[in-house]
Amino acid sequence: MGLLMVTKEPIILETFNAQSLSSCQLAEVDWMHKWLKENYQLLFEKLNYELIGQEVNVSGSGSEGYLDFLGIDLATGDAIILEVKRDDYKPRDLIGQAIEYAAGVARFSDGKLEQVYNEYSMGTVEASLRELVSDQTNGVTPFNSNF
Repeated sequence: MGLLMVTKEPIILETFNAQSLSSCQLAEVDWMHKWLKENYQLLFEKLNYELIGQEVNVSGSGSEGYLDFLGIDLATGDAIILEVKRDDYKPRDLIGQAIEYAAGVARFSDGKLEQVYNEYSMGTVEASLRELVSDQTNGVTPFNSNF
């Protein structure tokens, strides 16, 4: 099993031996969401990503559902979708869902991304999402520029 980042040039972040959480009698999705949120920096420390939303609604105009986590690449302003899946998920279904989610997020305005960020951070941050990205890109990169 591995962690895979799907980009123009896919990158395997880490490979490891997997054991099903259900075999350990753990609630897989809830546990994994909590674990990912708590260990996000450990997993993605080499990447300049920031989590900005959880259970983000992408419904409408052909996209349906809630993506698990929405992040932003602070170097480029691009949205990052993190989806947690069980080991019994069909790869073809995963690819279709990823395309739908990416299409939904691509339609988000700057204001919608700010709203998602504000709801996720619940007022615990002082800077706006735009300021956070602007600090990293010298103010030249708009959100979702490569979608």
